[in-house]
Amino acid sequence: PDNAFVLANFSAAQKVEPVLWGVWMRILTAVPNAVLWMLDGGEAVRRNLLREAEAAGIQPERIVWAQPLPHAEHVRRLACADVSLDTYHYKGGATALECLAAGVPVVTLRNPGPAWGASLTVAAGVPETVAEDAAEYEHLTIALGRDPRAVARLKTKLREARATAPLFQPAAWARDVEAAFETMWAEYAAS
Repeated sequence: PDNAFVLANFSAAQKVEPVLWGVWMRILTAVPNAVLWMLDGGEAVRRNLLREAEAAGIQPERIVWAQPLPHAEHVRRLACADVSLDTYHYKGGATALECLAAGVPVVTLRNPGPAWGASLTVAAGVPETVAEDAAEYEHLTIALGRDPRAVARLKTKLREARATAPLFQPAAWARDVEAAFETMWAEYAAS
């Protein structure tokens, strides 16, 4: 919806686990104009997640289901989101990268487990969207949902970072890695 704060998560349904679902439902409760935009994982996924949303007091229409699309179309639609929400234990790698490339800030966790989302977000130049724990993740997302100007600033920062942030400069990154390997080899050969 045009007047909604659109929170997106396009990770596979099996990455959505109860702790994070609870956080997302509390975010929706705290930000009344927010919707959660998710990849449609089929009838069983919709039924189960909607049941859990209703148990948390969230109306079913606040969960918006996106149908699978060809990759190029999928990536184009990501820009319609205000913020992308990373998953909890099974962080989004490609999903977070696609959102960041589309100019959508990703709220993610440094821990638990692999910190792919956090690494990508920092490399994209927006480290302020990396939370240390679930409580900070929830607080940060609620704050963004209540402050459209903060979201606009993050999107501008992300767009401007495309010119300099390591995530968007793969050739420079490759040169730096190659230089590091050459230095390591030279030090090894000299010893």
